[in-house]
Amino acid sequence: MITISLLVYGISTQFLINAQLAAKDLLRDSEEQHRLMIKKLPVAILVYIKGKIVYVNPAFLMLFKLTSTDGIIGRHLVKFVPPELYDEIDKANRMMTETEVAVPPLEVNIRREDGAVITVVATPMPVTFDGQTAILCVLFDITERKSKEIELEKAHKLLQIQASEIEDLKAKR
Repeated sequence: MITISLLVYGISTQFLINAQLAAKDLLRDSEEQHRLMIKKLPVAILVYIKGKIVYVNPAFLMLFKLTSTDGIIGRHLVKFVPPELYDEIDKANRMMTETEVAVPPLEVNIRREDGAVITVVATPMPVTFDGQTAILCVLFDITERKSKEIELEKAHKLLQIQASEIEDLKAKR
């Protein structure tokens, strides 16, 4: 009787071990699929923990005209943003870390390594990265769109001025 119990115990234990190993394999495969998706996304992504950058995808490197992650991983996030946004970013980071709720997107001008200033919409969200609370931030480059908006606004103002001048000329006749 004891032999049968030991045999059943051994089989059930082996079954549980196999199920745990299969679950770990599935989790590892799922994590790898997510890493590949993030890597291939055409939008810039960075992950930071306590203000220090721990991950960037290839699209981030392209956006910032960088050739590798050397010199970027471990840098403090505030190296990229204007000083007037430090407090707002710090407040948002604290809120997301404490509540695990994303904050609204923020439009910000960022200086690239080559000195050029680009305008991005930053969409931060709290995540767990390597077992730690982190912030994943998606950056959409809107530099060209902003430039066109400014040109359109200038053209609109010029048309308003010209229309006003035409009305003044008509009134003088």
